[in-house]
Amino acid sequence: MNGKFHNNDPVIIGGFGGSGTRVVAEILKICNFMASPDLNNSNDDLLFTYLFKFPQKYKNRDYVAKNYDQIEKMLGLHKKLFFKKQLNIYEVLKLFSIGYNHHFYNHYYNWKWVLTRMNNMLLCKEKRESTRWFFKEPHTTFFLQREKDKFFHCPCADLLFLRMLNNHPDN
Repeated sequence: MNGKFHNNDPVIIGGFGGSGTRVVAEILKICNFMASPDLNNSNDDLLFTYLFKFPQKYKNRDYVAKNYDQIEKMLGLHKKLFFKKQLNIYEVLKLFSIGYNHHFYNHYYNWKWVLTRMNNMLLCKEKRESTRWFFKEPHTTFFLQREKDKFFHCPCADLLFLRMLNNHPDN
C-alpha cells in the first residue's frame, strides 16, 4: 500500500472471536459505506466466504505463491459479485465448481446454503453504485498475515485493512 487511501478503495475488516468487527461494520454502514449484498447476522461478507472458505490452503505459503494469479482472479471475481457486474461463462462455471466443492469435498455447507449463495450472486440484480465500500470476513486475515497487502493490490487498488484483536480484559 502506498499510504494513500481513496474513496473507491475497500475497507476490509478482519478479526476473530468477539474482537469488535461487528461494531466497526455497523459504524461503516452508518457512515454510508456499502456492505456486501450477502451478509450473515455477524455482517460477514458471504461472497468472500463462498469464494475463500478453504483456509488450510491459504495458510500454506507455497500454495499461495504457486497460485497467486488464481487468487488474484478470485479477488477480482469477488469485486464483480460485490458490485453486481456481469459475469462471463467461465466465472459462472467457477461459482458452480466452488459450490460443488463446498458440499461434496469440504463438507462445510449443505446444498441449501450453497444454493442461497448462488441465488444471491447470480439472480439478485440490485443496482450497486457506491464508491465507498467495505467487507468483513475473518478469513481475510490469512491473506494479509501471509503476504501483507499483495493480494488486494491489483483487483482492489489500495485498501485500508482493520485487523481487530481481542484481549478479553473482562476474563
